[in-house]
Amino acid sequence: MKKSIVVTMMSADVMEADIVAIQDWEGFDTLASYLESQRAAQPIEKLDGPESRIWKFQIDGSVIALHNNPDGNYLKAVGPKSHEVLKAIVADLETRLDGDTPSADTGAPRTFANQPCPREGNWFTPADPEGQRHFKVGEIMPEVKSDYGATIWQWAEKQ
Repeated sequence: MKKSIVVTMMSADVMEADIVAIQDWEGFDTLASYLESQRAAQPIEKLDGPESRIWKFQIDGSVIALHNNPDGNYLKAVGPKSHEVLKAIVADLETRLDGDTPSADTGAPRTFANQPCPREGNWFTPADPEGQRHFKVGEIMPEVKSDYGATIWQWAEKQ
């Protein structure tokens, strides 16, 4: 099974987490929204270029950088304190991104917006108060624009 995130120590001071499960440009926005809504990240610098983006966030007293380039999206942390923050983010994202892994609270899979549906059936997201939607395997699960934060689709227990 392919890992959703690959963590690499680039040096004694630099840790990177390649978000393999979300490689595209739109996924960068989803990850930024996740950091802001779920990790209380405060943007401190945003650099947007034609083929790459780097946004730096203040999270729990550390700076974590979100990068997008032609190779995909990754998070970068410098220094031991930032490494611990990044490890916590990675643990949470791995749980959210692995559609085959039951979530702790529902026993059902979860999938971020703009990712393929891992199981045909009815799904819901707290970002959409309108209710459930039916998706087929491989269908891209849409982002719902709302004040809720990142769109995370959850398996509906009643099919």
